[in-house]
Amino acid sequence: MKKIVAGTLLGAGLLWSFGVIDICLSKAQIAKIIPSYKPSREDISICFPQVTKVKGWSLKKEKLANKILRGFIFKVAEKEMDIDWTDVDKNLPKFDFSDEYRLSLINNRFLSVAYYVYTYTGGAHGNDSYWSLVVDMKSEKAISFSDFFKTSELYRLKKLILLHDWRQKISWKKDFFNPKYKPGFYLSEKGVLFLFDKYDVAPGATGSFSILVPYSRLKPFLSTYGKKIVENYSIYEFINGEGFLE
Repeated sequence: MKKIVAGTLLGAGLLWSFGVIDICLSKAQIAKIIPSYKPSREDISICFPQVTKVKGWSLKKEKLANKILRGFIFKVAEKEMDIDWTDVDKNLPKFDFSDEYRLSLINNRFLSVAYYVYTYTGGAHGNDSYWSLVVDMKSEKAISFSDFFKTSELYRLKKLILLHDWRQKISWKKDFFNPKYKPGFYLSEKGVLFLFDKYDVAPGATGSFSILVPYSRLKPFLSTYGKKIVENYSIYEFINGEGFLE
C-alpha cells in the first residue's frame, strides 16, 4: 500500500519541496525480509517513508536516501520481531506489531528519522521502543550523538533535558547521568527530540517517552558540526502517528 504526501516549506528565504511515499508491507513481503516469520493470526503493520522529488537532489541521491531509510526500518523490524514464532502460534492469541515514524530533511542535506514501535507478545501489557537515525547525505555517513553534541558538556546537557520534562512525574534512575548513556535523538522542526526507551532511565511504568528541547536552548551544547546543521536551518517534517509526545 502506498500513500503519497507532498509538502513544501518556506525557510531561509527559499522555497523547496519534496514528497513522502508511505509504504506498508503485506505479510508475504514481511516474510521475505524476516525468514523466521511465518504468517498466521498476527496483526502486523510495517510501514516506512520514502522520499521523492527532492528539489536539488539527483535521482541517484534520492535512491540512496530511500535505500538508507528502507534498510534502517528493516533492521528495526528484524530486531523487534526476533521471537519464537512457534510459541506465538501455540500459546498466544496473537502477536501485535505496529509502528509510527517521523521524518525530517534539514537544509536539504541532513535526513533524520525516528521510529516508534509497539509490540505485544502476551501478558498484561505490550512494549514500546524508539529507534532513530540522522544521516549527512553529502558525506553519506550517520551522525552520532557524540558528533552532534559536545561530549564534554554531557552532564549539563542532561540537566537541561530534565528541566524540559513537562510531565515532572518521571522518577529518573541514576543511570541517566552515567557518562556512557546517551539517548536517541531526532531533529524536529521545533528542536531536538530526545528519545528514551522503557526501563532505560525510568521505571517500566513510565514506558518509552520523548522530551523536546528547543534548538535555541541547545546552542551551548552543540559541537561545531552540530551548529552547522541547525544554524540558519530550513526544515520540512513529516509525521505519521502519535507515538511522539512533546
